[in-house]
Amino acid sequence: MKQWDDIKIFLALVDAGTIRGAADLLELTHVTVTRRIHAFENEIGTILFERLPTGHVLTDAGRSILPLAKATEANVFDLERRVQSIDRKLDGTVTLSLPEAIATILIAPALQDFRELYPQILLKILLSNKLVNLNTHETDIALRLTKNPPDSAYGRCIAKSPLCVYAASSYLAVRPSPDTWVGFDYDPAHQLAGDVDVSIQANGLLAMAELLAAGLGVGVLPCFVGDNHAGLQRIDSTKPKPDLDLWLLVHKDLRTVPRVRAVADFIAERLIRIRPSIEGTE
Repeated sequence: MKQWDDIKIFLALVDAGTIRGAADLLELTHVTVTRRIHAFENEIGTILFERLPTGHVLTDAGRSILPLAKATEANVFDLERRVQSIDRKLDGTVTLSLPEAIATILIAPALQDFRELYPQILLKILLSNKLVNLNTHETDIALRLTKNPPDSAYGRCIAKSPLCVYAASSYLAVRPSPDTWVGFDYDPAHQLAGDVDVSIQANGLLAMAELLAAGLGVGVLPCFVGDNHAGLQRIDSTKPKPDLDLWLLVHKDLRTVPRVRAVADFIAERLIRIRPSIEGTE
């Protein structure tokens, strides 16, 4: 499908921001990417990217077709997964290791679609915050917030995961001065909060979110947790602070196993769909 190939290259350039970066993502030459982008622009009759010294930035026309391009990508991925599932008769067990907050907030909403696509795959979810050793085959796939993924893993960075300050509307309605802080036992959170006194401290993201939602004070959370909690809102005066990256990791020897590859591709595609929510830019 030539049109789908053009859309795929268009989306890769949006994600990477440079011809070289898009070429690396797609395992193509930069000449091929440049030629195909020019051909795509000529075919639809408009310029999609502004060429700057720092890279490629979407024009108004490019931004207008971006939602349609992403929707096309999602539909094609779903079609490919269904055909793959039928043709390969994918079955067996795949173990996915991930922190509880990621499982609850980011992965759980996609599992109904996963079950429909791959009814013969048993997905075992292993809740863990540690960077598991994939060499021991303790797990097949891991989702981790880290800056330093292990060399033994084949992985991709799905999204940035910044931090921000949140509170419940009930707290903000009677907000004291100075603020009452709920502490999150994590060094970058301490840096964002500054030198403040705390009377309650948590070391888990979901518990921290519930303490804040109860109106006990203000506190620091990753944007994907705070922004997705109906009882919380960002403190207007704070900006997201860069922190860790969300990585999808697979052992190099397992990435070509059909059922493992199918699960990894499904998770990556679904998380990329909601990248703005993870990065706090939605």
